[in-house]
Amino acid sequence: MTGPVYHGWNHRPKLRGGSDPLPPVGHFEIKVFADTNALDGTLDDSVRIVSTGDGKFIFVIPQDLDGCELVHAAAYVTVAGAVTVQIRNITQTYDFLSTRITVDSGEFSSYTAVTQPVITDNQLVATGDRVAIDVDAADGTAEGLGVILMFAYP
Repeated sequence: MTGPVYHGWNHRPKLRGGSDPLPPVGHFEIKVFADTNALDGTLDDSVRIVSTGDGKFIFVIPQDLDGCELVHAAAYVTVAGAVTVQIRNITQTYDFLSTRITVDSGEFSSYTAVTQPVITDNQLVATGDRVAIDVDAADGTAEGLGVILMFAYP
């Protein structure tokens, strides 16, 4: 079997007050590859180890995010290793990131990466758009990849 057999994602609308010019209205935490504690712990190693490929997880933009743009993107792993991730709108054929998300070797999240991701401005999503998580590079040691995406109205 190729590719992960377990995908889970969570959509939680979230409103924040204050002076934030782009308060997120949608928060996605996408588990692309199951971590070592997922389900009953009997997942094959090939499911947990992060490997390269397009469309490792694909989801659809829900109606409440119609007209939003991506305002935050991050990635994490449960076992340290180097990973590079691109977020791609399949429907509208564009990449969300001009600088991809990286988890550096020996690290657990992109928050500590030397190079931070850069989100391309003014790329609005529409209800039903298909969005892909592409793994452009992986060193073969990282396991349990997750991606965090936040959307807001421009």
